Amino acid sequence: MNHRVYLSVLWLLCACFGVQFLGCSVPTSSEPSKEKAAPAKVVAAVSEAALNTLTLTPDAEQRLGITTVPLTQDS
Repeated sequence: MNHRVYLSVLWLLCACFGVQFLGCSVPTSSEPSKEKAAPAKVVAAVSEAALNTLTLTPDAEQRLGITTVPLTQDS
């Protein structure tokens, strides 16, 4: 390869890395937030007894491929 090809490849690599670093800047806002927002919020918590129960027919169990086994404890 000649000198021009090396410079073209070098220029292309610099451009690629430069574009990547442009996305790494910290976003600025007009007002800094005084407190962090909670990651989640429960609006209407229900007790376990209030949850719905779903009973499948044997045909539905077979069609969905659901199988159950007795619970065992392995040491």
